[in-house]
Amino acid sequence: MTDGLFDHLVWNALHTMHARFAVIGSTAVRYPAEVVPLAALADSTHSDPSPLEELLAPGERVYLIGPQPQPTRKLNVGPPLHCFQMLFPSPPPSEGKASEVQILRLTPEDAPAMVALTDLAFPGFFRPRTNEMGTYYGIRINGELVAMAGERLAVPGLSEISAVCTHPAHTGKGYARLLMNRLLNDHASAGLKSFLHVSKANTRAAAIYDRMGFVVASSASLWPISLAPRNLFQTLFSARFFRRAKLLPQKPSCLEGRTSVDHPAAFRKVRRVCIFRVTVPCRSSPKWVGAGYVVPVRRVQFGSRYAQLPTSSTPCASCYTFLMKAHVWVMPKRTVLDPQGQTIHHALSGLGYGAITDVRQGKFFVLNLDGWSRDEAQKQLEKISKEVLTNPVIEEYRFEIVD
Repeated sequence: MTDGLFDHLVWNALHTMHARFAVIGSTAVRYPAEVVPLAALADSTHSDPSPLEELLAPGERVYLIGPQPQPTRKLNVGPPLHCFQMLFPSPPPSEGKASEVQILRLTPEDAPAMVALTDLAFPGFFRPRTNEMGTYYGIRINGELVAMAGERLAVPGLSEISAVCTHPAHTGKGYARLLMNRLLNDHASAGLKSFLHVSKANTRAAAIYDRMGFVVASSASLWPISLAPRNLFQTLFSARFFRRAKLLPQKPSCLEGRTSVDHPAAFRKVRRVCIFRVTVPCRSSPKWVGAGYVVPVRRVQFGSRYAQLPTSSTPCASCYTFLMKAHVWVMPKRTVLDPQGQTIHHALSGLGYGAITDVRQGKFFVLNLDGWSRDEAQKQLEKISKEVLTNPVIEEYRFEIVD
């Protein structure tokens, strides 16, 4: 019953039980990046992975399960992760007497804690929306999520147990087995067979699953696929980026003048340089990008964007003219995947900047304040930062008031 489904597992899942997640290309399909990094080709032999090109963002990585795909001019294929696919053919285990440990059904509000816990064992595989793929159970001790397990891939008649994880400070207490038994009983009640993937290198986990009654049904390899690196400008300002932006060409001469609140960048007059004003559909200030020749200016990071400041040390009279100003920094939480930061990091690595080990992309806001005392501004900024500028589920913030 499972032969054909195991051979083309992700494709079958995205065309049946998980069709709501499917991001579909010509002859390829994948899960959204915030759900899980898995994809599939219509051709299960993976002889031509090029259909994945249209579904991948620069710096992103997805995994194909099955035969080794061949790299192309635009795609890289990394070293595989070799796994056992284990099936649970036995009757579900008895629940036994009630445990003193309370098993909780996890909700989307638990997603940051789930990502943080799984990142200790297999970073990058569990994403902010992976929990939407099925039911997840967890155990909390003193409010902290210390163990979890849930469902990932699903096809008719089969459901995968995945994200089995226990915090290192709480291992050896049987939490993982307790959570897996709950899932095994759920599956049996629904008439489903349970299966899982385990790395062949993880002999300890494989031995535990064997003692629980799982048997090796087959072997599978997960092949990481990514777009071949390009230069930094191509990566950061790809066609995908510009399709989301409005490009308004400007003459270099129109950029002369002092920095203002409306235009946070000012250039000296530069000849033979093509300048674009790029307006991105999000809450951010205008961004100026120079292309063609290097503009001799000093660069400072302006949140996730860049503001170009004049090389001259002469201050701009129209800048920062209000009595009080607030700076607000918004960053993705460390427990949340940052695909934009990974894209930049991947591009920098491809250009030889190996000393940079991590890049996190955030947002920077400058708020001009008029009519508030410092104490009132502190209260209002706390509220604005939390309720307006930040998504508290995946982002964190800090701010400062500048006189």
